[in-house]
Amino acid sequence: GEIVADKVLAARRLPNSIGLGLRELGVEMEGGAVLVNERMETSVPHIYAIGDVTAGPMWSHKANAEGIIAGENAMGLTSRMNYDILPRCLYTWPEVAWVGLTEEQAEAQDIEVEIGKVPIAINPYAMILDETAGTIKIIACKKYGKIVGAHIMAPGAVDLINVIAVAMLSEATVGELMRFIPMHPGIGEAMVDAAMDVEKRSLHLPKW
Repeated sequence: GEIVADKVLAARRLPNSIGLGLRELGVEMEGGAVLVNERMETSVPHIYAIGDVTAGPMWSHKANAEGIIAGENAMGLTSRMNYDILPRCLYTWPEVAWVGLTEEQAEAQDIEVEIGKVPIAINPYAMILDETAGTIKIIACKKYGKIVGAHIMAPGAVDLINVIAVAMLSEATVGELMRFIPMHPGIGEAMVDAAMDVEKRSLHLPKW
């Protein structure tokens, strides 16, 4: 569809590393962003960087996780940041959230996938809320059933994506996720339906 608006406002944020003397110390930079590895180490031993001063999305939950990784490594551990399970979201109406790979990204990595997709309109709680716009999609590896990504547009998507992120952290399969028992009524039922639809076993999708 077409959206008509008088004005569109957009904000841009950039890493601010001016005046820190990082280049003089030999820290590799890209523009104003500090380059780090998955241990949050810079190119100079024992110097770590996290959050908005590094490249990538400028999100608080990302920075918090990176801070823990950097702190653990500074104390002698060998921790690594796993961006594959970093949930992302838009605080729109309805909410939009996603984690992991898209179908195109999976294909680029030669991962053959199966898709489960359920419209929020068939969910009882969405009907109660009168917020039936949206979809839940789960992407799984066809060979092993492992969940590799999910995309949600629904009421409460920001919270629901965390459940799938935990499932991915545990390397859960869609078979395991579909055995999750959600509250009724609740949007979580649509998540289980989407997992079941990967194997074309959804209980609530119309069968044409």
